[in-house]
Amino acid sequence: MSLTPVTEHDERTQLELLKSGLIEEGTNHFNHAWLSTERWVVVPVESASHFNERDASRLESAFRLIRCPAVFALSTENAGPGWPDFTNEPSVFAFLLDTSKQDLLEFSRACSHFNFALIPSSRSAAISCTVYEYYLVAGPFNFVETAVGGNIAAAWERFKEFAADPMWEGKLWKNVVERYHSVTGTDLH
Repeated sequence: MSLTPVTEHDERTQLELLKSGLIEEGTNHFNHAWLSTERWVVVPVESASHFNERDASRLESAFRLIRCPAVFALSTENAGPGWPDFTNEPSVFAFLLDTSKQDLLEFSRACSHFNFALIPSSRSAAISCTVYEYYLVAGPFNFVETAVGGNIAAAWERFKEFAADPMWEGKLWKNVVERYHSVTGTDLH
Protein backbone atom coordinates (compact mmCIF):
# COMPACT_ATOMS: atom_id res chain seq x y z
CA MET A 1 0.00 0.00 0.00
CA SER A 2 2.71 2.48 1.06
CA LEU A 3 1.85 5.75 2.77
CA THR A 4 -1.43 7.22 1.57
CA PRO A 5 -1.80 10.85 2.70
CA VAL A 6 -5.07 12.02 4.26
CA THR A 7 -5.71 15.67 3.46
CA GLU A 8 -9.49 16.05 3.07
CA HIS A 9 -11.18 18.07 5.80
CA ASP A 10 -14.07 15.59 6.21
CA GLU A 11 -11.67 12.68 6.60
CA ARG A 12 -9.60 14.72 9.04
CA THR A 13 -12.65 15.32 11.22
CA GLN A 14 -13.44 11.58 11.28
CA LEU A 15 -9.83 10.69 12.09
CA GLU A 16 -9.70 13.19 14.94
CA LEU A 17 -12.34 11.00 16.57
CA LEU A 18 -9.89 8.05 16.50
CA LYS A 19 -7.53 10.02 18.75
CA SER A 20 -10.30 11.46 20.91
CA GLY A 21 -10.14 10.05 24.43
CA LEU A 22 -7.26 7.73 23.50
CA ILE A 23 -4.47 10.31 23.12
CA GLU A 24 -4.34 13.25 25.52
CA GLU A 25 -5.00 16.44 23.58
CA GLY A 26 -1.83 18.21 22.47
CA THR A 27 0.48 15.40 23.61
CA ASN A 28 1.79 12.05 22.48
CA HIS A 29 0.64 10.36 25.70
CA PHE A 30 -2.18 7.91 26.19
CA ASN A 31 -5.19 8.90 28.26
CA HIS A 32 -5.13 6.96 31.53
CA ALA A 33 -8.93 6.74 31.69
CA TRP A 34 -8.92 5.01 28.28
CA LEU A 35 -6.13 2.65 29.33
CA SER A 36 -7.99 1.73 32.50
CA THR A 37 -11.37 1.27 30.82
CA GLU A 38 -9.92 -0.88 28.05
CA ARG A 39 -7.56 -2.70 30.46
CA TRP A 40 -4.65 -1.97 28.16
CA VAL A 41 -0.99 -2.56 28.89
CA VAL A 42 1.63 0.07 27.96
CA VAL A 43 5.32 -0.52 27.37
CA PRO A 44 7.82 2.12 26.24
CA VAL A 45 10.50 1.01 23.79
CA GLU A 46 13.80 2.79 23.20
CA SER A 47 14.15 3.83 19.57
CA ALA A 48 16.09 6.60 17.88
CA SER A 49 13.88 6.86 14.79
CA HIS A 50 10.51 5.23 15.45
CA PHE A 51 11.15 1.68 14.15
CA ASN A 52 14.14 -0.34 13.09
CA GLU A 53 13.88 -3.67 11.23
CA ARG A 54 13.38 -5.72 14.41
CA ASP A 55 10.75 -3.33 15.77
CA ALA A 56 8.84 -3.34 12.46
CA SER A 57 8.86 -7.16 12.34
CA ARG A 58 7.55 -7.41 15.89
CA LEU A 59 4.86 -4.81 15.25
CA GLU A 60 3.80 -6.56 12.04
CA SER A 61 3.35 -9.79 14.04
CA ALA A 62 1.46 -8.00 16.82
CA PHE A 63 -0.94 -6.32 14.39
CA ARG A 64 -1.46 -9.65 12.60
CA LEU A 65 -2.32 -11.22 15.97
CA ILE A 66 -5.22 -8.77 16.41
CA ARG A 67 -6.21 -9.08 12.74
CA CYS A 68 -5.32 -5.51 11.91
CA PRO A 69 -4.10 -5.13 8.30
CA ALA A 70 -3.88 -1.31 8.27
CA VAL A 71 -3.55 1.67 10.60
CA PHE A 72 -3.86 5.39 10.41
CA ALA A 73 -0.72 7.33 11.29
CA LEU A 74 -2.17 10.44 12.93
CA SER A 75 -0.03 13.46 13.66
CA THR A 76 -0.02 14.41 17.33
CA GLU A 77 1.52 17.79 16.59
CA ASN A 78 0.75 20.68 14.29
CA ALA A 79 3.73 20.95 11.96
CA GLY A 80 2.20 23.77 9.91
CA PRO A 81 0.62 24.27 6.51
CA GLY A 82 1.75 21.96 3.76
CA TRP A 83 3.47 19.45 6.02
CA PRO A 84 5.30 17.22 5.19
CA ASP A 85 5.92 18.96 1.86
CA PHE A 86 5.93 22.57 3.00
CA THR A 87 5.55 23.82 -0.57
CA ASN A 88 2.08 22.31 -0.97
CA GLU A 89 -1.35 22.86 0.53
CA PRO A 90 -3.30 21.36 2.18
CA SER A 91 -1.28 19.95 5.00
CA VAL A 92 -1.17 16.22 5.61
CA PHE A 93 -2.87 15.31 8.86
CA ALA A 94 -2.52 11.57 8.61
CA PHE A 95 -1.44 8.62 6.51
CA LEU A 96 -3.05 5.26 5.91
CA LEU A 97 -0.57 2.40 5.82
CA ASP A 98 -0.49 -1.37 5.90
CA THR A 99 0.85 -2.97 9.06
CA SER A 100 3.47 -4.79 6.99
CA LYS A 101 7.11 -4.53 7.96
CA GLN A 102 7.77 -2.70 4.68
CA ASP A 103 5.12 -0.02 5.28
CA LEU A 104 6.07 0.43 8.94
CA LEU A 105 9.69 1.03 7.88
CA GLU A 106 8.57 3.42 5.14
CA PHE A 107 6.50 5.33 7.70
CA SER A 108 9.48 5.42 10.03
CA ARG A 109 11.78 6.81 7.33
CA ALA A 110 9.29 9.48 6.28
CA CYS A 111 8.01 10.52 9.71
CA SER A 112 10.71 9.84 12.31
CA HIS A 113 11.19 13.56 12.96
CA PHE A 114 7.55 14.02 13.96
CA ASN A 115 5.20 12.76 16.67
CA PHE A 116 2.52 10.35 15.43
CA ALA A 117 0.06 7.82 16.77
CA LEU A 118 -0.61 4.62 14.84
CA ILE A 119 -4.23 3.67 15.44
CA PRO A 120 -6.39 1.09 13.66
CA SER A 121 -9.95 2.11 12.79
CA SER A 122 -11.12 -0.40 15.43
CA ARG A 123 -9.00 1.31 18.12
CA SER A 124 -7.93 -2.19 19.20
CA ALA A 125 -4.33 -1.10 19.97
CA ALA A 126 -2.11 1.92 19.44
CA ILE A 127 1.50 2.99 19.07
CA SER A 128 2.61 6.48 20.05
CA CYS A 129 5.73 7.40 18.08
CA THR A 130 7.74 10.23 19.62
CA VAL A 131 10.77 12.27 18.68
CA TYR A 132 12.23 11.62 22.14
CA GLU A 133 14.01 8.34 21.33
CA TYR A 134 11.17 6.06 22.38
CA TYR A 135 7.76 4.89 21.32
CA LEU A 136 4.86 3.56 23.40
CA VAL A 137 3.09 0.29 22.65
CA ALA A 138 -0.44 0.08 24.07
CA GLY A 139 -3.15 -2.50 23.77
CA PRO A 140 -4.24 -5.91 25.02
CA PHE A 141 -1.58 -7.94 26.81
CA ASN A 142 -0.98 -10.39 23.91
CA PHE A 143 -0.57 -7.54 21.41
CA VAL A 144 1.94 -5.70 23.59
CA GLU A 145 3.79 -8.87 24.51
CA THR A 146 4.29 -9.70 20.81
CA ALA A 147 5.18 -6.10 19.89
CA VAL A 148 7.99 -5.93 22.48
CA GLY A 149 9.49 -9.32 21.71
CA GLY A 150 7.71 -11.62 24.11
CA ASN A 151 8.66 -10.44 27.60
CA ILE A 152 6.95 -7.34 28.95
CA ALA A 153 8.89 -7.29 32.23
CA ALA A 154 12.22 -7.49 30.37
CA ALA A 155 11.13 -4.74 27.96
CA TRP A 156 10.23 -2.50 30.89
CA GLU A 157 13.59 -3.20 32.57
CA ARG A 158 15.43 -2.24 29.36
CA PHE A 159 13.48 1.00 29.15
CA LYS A 160 13.97 1.81 32.84
CA GLU A 161 17.73 1.42 32.37
CA PHE A 162 17.59 3.74 29.35
CA ALA A 163 15.42 6.30 31.18
CA ALA A 164 17.76 6.31 34.20
CA ASP A 165 20.68 7.54 32.07
CA PRO A 166 21.88 10.91 33.47
CA MET A 167 21.62 12.50 30.01
CA TRP A 168 17.82 12.55 30.46
CA GLU A 169 18.11 14.52 33.73
CA GLY A 170 15.25 12.50 35.18
CA LYS A 171 12.75 13.79 32.58
CA LEU A 172 12.21 10.48 30.80
CA TRP A 173 11.78 8.72 34.12
CA LYS A 174 9.19 11.25 35.28
CA ASN A 175 7.35 11.63 31.96
CA VAL A 176 7.25 7.96 30.95
CA VAL A 177 8.22 5.48 33.67
CA GLU A 178 6.23 7.15 36.46
CA ARG A 179 3.33 7.93 34.13
CA TYR A 180 2.85 4.36 32.89
CA HIS A 181 4.17 2.19 35.73
CA SER A 182 0.65 1.28 36.81
CA VAL A 183 -0.33 -0.11 33.39
CA THR A 184 2.63 -2.37 32.74
CA GLY A 185 0.87 -5.71 32.67
CA THR A 186 3.41 -7.04 35.16
CA ASP A 187 4.92 -6.28 38.55
CA LEU A 188 7.97 -4.06 38.05
CA HIS A 189 9.12 -3.65 41.64
